[in-house]
Amino acid sequence: MAAAYLSYSAGQHECANVHEAPKVGCLGMFCPSDFVHSLQDPHPVSWSSDDQNAWHIEDNQDANMAAFDRISRRQSLINWCESAVGCLIRHSPADALTPLVVVTLNLQYYSSYPSNRADASRKLREVAGLGGPRPADIICVQEGLACENVLEEIGYELIVCAGSHGTAQAVREMVYDDAPALRCCNEDSHGKLLCNQIYIRSNSQWLVADRGIERISSHLRLAGGGGRAEGNLAVRSMAWVKVQRIDSKLPAAVIMCTHVSGGRFEDQYFVQQLAQERRLQAQRCLDFFEHHRPAARQDDIGILVGDFNATTEYSLDGPMHGYFKACIANSSGVKVDAAAAGLDDENDLMARFKEYMMSPFEALREAGWTFAYGKEVGFSSSFGHLIDHMATNKPVPVDAVDLVFLTNQKGGGRSDDTDLVITDHNAIRTTFKL
Repeated sequence: MAAAYLSYSAGQHECANVHEAPKVGCLGMFCPSDFVHSLQDPHPVSWSSDDQNAWHIEDNQDANMAAFDRISRRQSLINWCESAVGCLIRHSPADALTPLVVVTLNLQYYSSYPSNRADASRKLREVAGLGGPRPADIICVQEGLACENVLEEIGYELIVCAGSHGTAQAVREMVYDDAPALRCCNEDSHGKLLCNQIYIRSNSQWLVADRGIERISSHLRLAGGGGRAEGNLAVRSMAWVKVQRIDSKLPAAVIMCTHVSGGRFEDQYFVQQLAQERRLQAQRCLDFFEHHRPAARQDDIGILVGDFNATTEYSLDGPMHGYFKACIANSSGVKVDAAAAGLDDENDLMARFKEYMMSPFEALREAGWTFAYGKEVGFSSSFGHLIDHMATNKPVPVDAVDLVFLTNQKGGGRSDDTDLVITDHNAIRTTFKL
């Protein structure tokens, strides 16, 4: 049977894939003028063909169109064209294993970001793997600022931001007005919204089908006492995006970016008010995927990405226990809570802390989710912990995991890992094969 071919591009955003489909009737039914009329917008579409029955769509759309609108339009164009020529895209063997490259990147509300933006952009290009064989399709940012978009400079478009959905707080509120923490960042950032964000490479072969923000933290007020932070529990959110390939019928991927409660301010409440909070936040992410994701299909892939403020394992010779001994066990507030709970033995207190720290991971494992990598990757925080993780709702082949050094380790006499620090986390880039 003869084959018809269809390709598409939008301004400078070239989609280099070609659709092959059984030819139905003649290509005369593939009528550009009807389609242009149906769009009813000011963005013209031009067409060309050659002797090989190859049709090419050139979408001369507004270069300033919002990223989500442009990507949605691109998908609409392709869907219409497939329908117009009776296309049923055939799966090739390569379609069975298609790369989706995801990065987790905590920007530390730009506290360590260099003033030289050119140097910083070069570092971000390394994070994204630009110039390599498989650049990142999706970058999940934690502790970004709603008013800052440094990834645009390297070709990534902001798809969703907690700051624009009313599910974010100012830096000052997120650090509980802690003076030492605020001194570590520029004063003009104290009132800016701290948020989770998701970016997509502008020429990625994955298209955005939907996006949104979910609040995952409880409405609680931390009581204070014993020198601890006091006030409403800092708001935690989960940003999500649903993406699909433009050239196949592969499963959709729902990528969720989050930052779970924890750290030196909140961990001191692990005995009482926040005993179940970390588990609940993970469960709320899973609940969204299982019961509330849009246009759900059984073969959808869920990928949970972010900063969990903990390693996935707890051992007496590991960094989490060292943190417990140095910063938690001797806290006056923790001692008051422990006495009230009857935890007079330090081993009992340590067991409760371990349960609190491990609870998000236990929730994921109990639901059948699988972690994409482990401690073999190295440290993602500047304190010697792997606290930035990725997990999938079912086993998904992982082709590569790359850690990109963006910080140096504090203490221990280690040599520097990078000569340009831009945050207190290292980035992790994972290549999934769907």
